[in-house]
Amino acid sequence: MRTSLGTLAFLFAACASPSETTANASASARVDDLGLAPVSAPLVLPPGAREVSLAWLVDELARLTGQELVFVPEERERLEALVEPLEATSVVPDDEVYAFVESLLVFHGYVLARLKEGTPTMLAVVGPGSGRSSAEVPYVPLEIHDRDALARHPALLFQHAVHFENLDSRQLQTQLRQLLVDPTGHCNVVPAGERSLIFQGYGLRLRSLMVLLAEIDEASAVRPVAQTQAEQPPPGR
Repeated sequence: MRTSLGTLAFLFAACASPSETTANASASARVDDLGLAPVSAPLVLPPGAREVSLAWLVDELARLTGQELVFVPEERERLEALVEPLEATSVVPDDEVYAFVESLLVFHGYVLARLKEGTPTMLAVVGPGSGRSSAEVPYVPLEIHDRDALARHPALLFQHAVHFENLDSRQLQTQLRQLLVDPTGHCNVVPAGERSLIFQGYGLRLRSLMVLLAEIDEASAVRPVAQTQAEQPPPGR
């Protein structure tokens, strides 16, 4: 089943009113905490079109942010060939454009790597057939207070250190191998001491792992207490 662009756009734009205004994003020199340029205007899907290519979406993201998006020629051809149907013409609000475009990229196995901060920012579009290993692409460092960025950037490559109160990091690394099977080849986990792990991966995958591991860590704090109480001999012995 293929994801419909019209359906996604409707969900993102449920509270937004269509606008005919477009802006020149290159005039903006601002960047956010991740070193990415902000989106200057909503993403307007082409009226009357029945489908758009992923290449068109990537070009629009570059135009609306003033960033340089780079890829090898073979990846450009693949993006041109990957098209998504439009059920309805709609508008994606400017604060949802990154998530909208990146969600479709990661759905097709593509990730984004930040090559350069400042103005202009440079992002690499890396596909499953690029042949680039995780050691060849940069990861954006993520602080604990910035974890919401994982939802805003599902295709962006992040690196994040996670600290646990109750879990042993080396045992957890072994248990996570099945969950970290990743077709993009960019998801990795490395132990950092007894209670910490360093995660590398794209936002969509890391966000789901952070939620899961937080629940497991919290549950592990309750289990030893319950076991200790069950092992105590009954009164009178």
